[in-house]
Amino acid sequence: MFSNKKYTTTLTIILTIILTLILVSILGFSVWDTFKPPVIDYINDDQVPLHMQKNKTSENSNAEISTSSQASQIPKITNVKMNTLFLGEVFWGRYIDDWSKLSPLKYDYPFSGLNTLEREKYDAWIADMECPITSTYIDSATQDDTLAFSCPSEYTAGASKWFNAFTLANNHTDNMEQVGGLGQTRDNLEKNKIQYFGHFDNAVEKDICEIISLPARTLDENNKEVEIQFPIALCGYHNVFKLPTESQVAIISQYAKYFPTIVMPHQGKEYTYQADGLQEDFAHQYIDQGADAVVGTHVHSIQNTEVYKDKLIVYSLGNFIFDQQASSQVRRGFALNLDFNYKFDANLQKFIDLGSECQKFQDNCLQKAITNNLKKPTFTINYDAIPLDNSNKLAKKASPDVASEILTKINWQQTVEKLKK
Repeated sequence: MFSNKKYTTTLTIILTIILTLILVSILGFSVWDTFKPPVIDYINDDQVPLHMQKNKTSENSNAEISTSSQASQIPKITNVKMNTLFLGEVFWGRYIDDWSKLSPLKYDYPFSGLNTLEREKYDAWIADMECPITSTYIDSATQDDTLAFSCPSEYTAGASKWFNAFTLANNHTDNMEQVGGLGQTRDNLEKNKIQYFGHFDNAVEKDICEIISLPARTLDENNKEVEIQFPIALCGYHNVFKLPTESQVAIISQYAKYFPTIVMPHQGKEYTYQADGLQEDFAHQYIDQGADAVVGTHVHSIQNTEVYKDKLIVYSLGNFIFDQQASSQVRRGFALNLDFNYKFDANLQKFIDLGSECQKFQDNCLQKAITNNLKKPTFTINYDAIPLDNSNKLAKKASPDVASEILTKINWQQTVEKLKK
């Protein structure tokens, strides 16, 4: 028989245990309510919690975060546009120098009619500089007698407001070699931030083609158009006294594999409207080597245009800024508008990055393209011909009547129709 004291003690222990369990339960539910996970709302097929979507991004790897950060700082590359204008013979020696000295505009005189061409419409102008730019003065009569030209360097600053690049591959760039005329020309162009390519001697093969960075446009992250530099290859051939060899022509293919490539040959019989067989043969060879267009100079007259393997050939643009005034033939020319539209691909940003590095003569941009295995960008070209007239001693846009004559003479309508097919 249990004593009352023992019974009471046992009951007390049981009650204490029960009360303890109750208290633990109450405290447990309170703690669980404080720290329990929130109610989850699921969305989409990914079943990502709505409240955690932002956190999920932050939990990505450091590499992903870095890439996202860089992407927000570079332009939104959907495409690149580059509207270029190719022009014929440019020259400010001999009588242009005389006319300029009589004008209150002085060294700006040769360029004073160019506003008719609406420079703001174009990203870049490229032309044939058919004269060494030197500090040696030769009067106009002597230049006329000897046909050895020298263009005063003082005009170069004015030219830089209009031109981005010149070909130096012609039969007059060597006229002042007794004073290092080619070297002076290059120095004067570099001082005024005008790029150049080509040599008066095709045997200097390393100078035939050059990667030239030209202004172009794309969109930034706010869909706003911004200017960039975009590289293309420009090749110049001087073929007046000696035709290029097979190996010299083949140089084009090295550049055309990676870059849009335009070839500017200086060739043909002067003062003729129709290209001869040699011009045609070599223009076709340039296209066969990968050139995207051929734009000729030299004959001081406009010549016919042609489509070969779906590529445009212009045999002669005629005079642009030049002092010949004797006939309408030498006073008329035209500018070729090549409007490039580069389509988006994974390579396009690499070309933009490279463009900022390709603004010096004989840089290593081709080698960089080869090393990085860049692929030639995908692009289309829109074509236009702008008739020109330099009567009354100034280069300018031609009147409608003169323009119609020029476009007929170069068979432009037929050429454009073939390019559209």
